[in-house]
Amino acid sequence: MTLVDAARILIAEDEAISAMWLEMELTNRGHTVLGVVASGAGAVQVAAREEPDVVLMDIRLAGPMDGIQAARTILAARRCAIIFMSGYSDQLVRVQSETGHAAGYLSKPIRVSDLERLLAAVT
Repeated sequence: MTLVDAARILIAEDEAISAMWLEMELTNRGHTVLGVVASGAGAVQVAAREEPDVVLMDIRLAGPMDGIQAARTILAARRCAIIFMSGYSDQLVRVQSETGHAAGYLSKPIRVSDLERLLAAVT
């Protein structure tokens, strides 16, 4: 991925180690990480303020708002690419059936090649 393809990315992930790894991988590839949040409400707030190109959205997040609800709220306010992440394949099936706006899905543990492929497709 080149800097021409660089995206402004928000990471919504409540597992600190996973979030740090994603931030490092994205930054090393020339992307701008606008923030790392652990809750759905935090994702909505930062997305409204920072206007990301892409949101990497874990389905399970801290707090009462899950990633699907947060994505719906973000997409109601603005257009951006939402890439859902989950360690549970049944959750990815659920999100596929409940939202038609996902730009992609990543199963955990995330492989860098899958992440790069999806980002290249949406940026």
